[in-house]
Amino acid sequence: MSYSFTDGLKDVVNGQFSDGVESNRRYEVCKGCEFFNRVLLTCGQCGCFMPAKSKLINATCPAGKW
Repeated sequence: MSYSFTDGLKDVVNGQFSDGVESNRRYEVCKGCEFFNRVLLTCGQCGCFMPAKSKLINATCPAGKW
């Protein structure tokens, strides 16, 4: 099952964020990914703004990288 925008909103409302180490690790993976848009900082697979998505504890990478 994919992680949706609604799932992300639930995480924000419930205050469910990953710790700084994990969110930084995820974002570094994104920055090295072939689907990452370096201008918009978005994922080419899901369209999400990755500096935010990488901080949500229940978020997943659509390419299976984290």
